[in-house]
Amino acid sequence: SLEALKKYVQGSSAVAVDGDWARGEALLKEAISLDTGFAMAYRKLAVENSNRGNRQATDSLLQKAFEHRDRLSDAERYLLLGSYYDGGPHQDLTRSIAAYEQLLELQPSNTAAMNNLGLLYRFQRNNAKAEELYHRAIAIGPVSAVHYSNLVSVSVHLGKLEQARETVDRFLTAFPTNPNALSTKAWLFATVGQFDSAQAIVSTALRTQASQPVSRSGLLDLLAVMARTEGRLGEARRLQRESAALRRTFIGDIALLDVDIVEAREHGSLLADRAGMKRILDRALQRIPLASLPPSSRPLATLVYMYSYAGEPARARGYLGEWDRSRQQFQRLDDATSRQAMLGAIASAERRFSDAIRDWRESDREGCDWCSLVPLADAYEASGKPDSAIVVLTRFVDMTRTNKTRSNSFDLAPSHERLGRLFDAKGDRARAAAHYAKFVELWRNADPELQPRVRAARERIAALR
Repeated sequence: SLEALKKYVQGSSAVAVDGDWARGEALLKEAISLDTGFAMAYRKLAVENSNRGNRQATDSLLQKAFEHRDRLSDAERYLLLGSYYDGGPHQDLTRSIAAYEQLLELQPSNTAAMNNLGLLYRFQRNNAKAEELYHRAIAIGPVSAVHYSNLVSVSVHLGKLEQARETVDRFLTAFPTNPNALSTKAWLFATVGQFDSAQAIVSTALRTQASQPVSRSGLLDLLAVMARTEGRLGEARRLQRESAALRRTFIGDIALLDVDIVEAREHGSLLADRAGMKRILDRALQRIPLASLPPSSRPLATLVYMYSYAGEPARARGYLGEWDRSRQQFQRLDDATSRQAMLGAIASAERRFSDAIRDWRESDREGCDWCSLVPLADAYEASGKPDSAIVVLTRFVDMTRTNKTRSNSFDLAPSHERLGRLFDAKGDRARAAAHYAKFVELWRNADPELQPRVRAARERIAALR
């Protein structure tokens, strides 16, 4: 259908160039309604839903595209297979990489394959190779906004901050009306701790460009991350709730459950209130039962971690069993490492610290390169190995030195506080004072309920000096 093709091209452009998700989604759905076997339209709509966190729609749309793959040219089929095994219900890293590499052999200038293959290399922690692909995609063109945002992200990860700044400037020049350009600039300022500059850019974007729920919610989430990093929990919760109300319009009730999970984690990680953490989780699951959510959207792994941390390993094992059964229906790229991390969380809750250390270390192989570090340090410290805890926590804070939003806003300040205490116990006065000072700097404007810890750190700095 020529008319369906027109809608597909217009919808793809609306998303990739203008950052207009609502218009792009509507046009892509029109293309599918005109041609119900339009595999590439299903694929494009699936990828954009994935970028916005709609897991159920992504799986369903990619499955539809996969069922119509026989209608495609060789190049289109390889792109679809790469996307299907990368983001669909039956993910397979080897098959996805192979499909994208075959596509690049057939079409060396295919920028979509370069971009998606770069994401898979990043999952494998091969950031240098991903960076090379993003540079190639931008040099060859046609350039999509996501090529710039991905290059900025990997540049920051590699510590190439000047390159990241130059890429953001080029992004804004190439896509002046795309709200993702401004949000990427705000994210870059936030990563290097320039929160005032990031907040100013977010305010501008919210006022001038980010009129749609998708873009507004992302900007509100960034504001919440910065507030939480600085211990302003009341403000972070307000922003998260505002974001969740917007996200609910395009991903459903999982958005409301997510915000409750974040608040529960704040109680456990930042307020040392594990009873409150469990109470919030229990209340959230009564309000939004897991059975009311699509199977692929249920945050089972997160619940394993959370109930383990709350001191409920039996409850965590129950969710691990549900997670195992769910894998008979769909698979994810990080299944192996996720399961290892869940076992580590349960082992820590059961005070089997040797097992926890083994499991957390095994989970630190691919994907997120900082997620296992703080719980691994916890296990080392609890098992009487403070030197190992210092090594791991130092690795964590060093990684986040130029990447504060990725550092996990729950852990950066407390990690400096803990390093201060650990070095203090060793008699290393200089390094203890340095970490206490970084903790104080981050939380100097924290909420009143956190200020006693800030005062204690200030007093200890004075004593050490």
